[in-house]
Amino acid sequence: MRDKTVKEIAEEIGVSKSAVMKKIDNLGLRFSLKKIANQLAIDTHSEALIKQSFFEKSPTKKSPTKSPTKTSSVRLDQQIIDMLQMELKSKNELIKAQQKTIDRLASTIEIYSQKELATKLIEGQNLTEKTNTIKEIEFITQEKNDKKPSFLSFFQRFKN
Repeated sequence: MRDKTVKEIAEEIGVSKSAVMKKIDNLGLRFSLKKIANQLAIDTHSEALIKQSFFEKSPTKKSPTKSPTKTSSVRLDQQIIDMLQMELKSKNELIKAQQKTIDRLASTIEIYSQKELATKLIEGQNLTEKTNTIKEIEFITQEKNDKKPSFLSFFQRFKN
């Protein structure tokens, strides 16, 4: 859908351009207007808000000078439905993209956890190997220490 001018919206609703501009000001939508070739362009979301405000029955405001026809009301409803469907579609696409990101992050976390666990296991094995090596060295040293006295006692026997 393309942006519409104030005049086009006024004609669709059956009110004057100044009435549309007044609604724009009352709704605080002036900032969302774009100026294209000396005409104010209104996006579809703002257009729907403007039209909706004209069709709402407000006890403090006068109804428009020309009553909108049934077809313009149906067109407005269809435009609102179309706009909401486009928003829903874009939000669904955003959710899919976010879910992909979540899946990718979860996979990365799982890989990191597995890598960390593997590192700890390897470190644990290395520690066990080091402990075993130290025990072997202590055992060999003890054996040597145990054998020394026997050699000494052997030579001492010959001396005496």
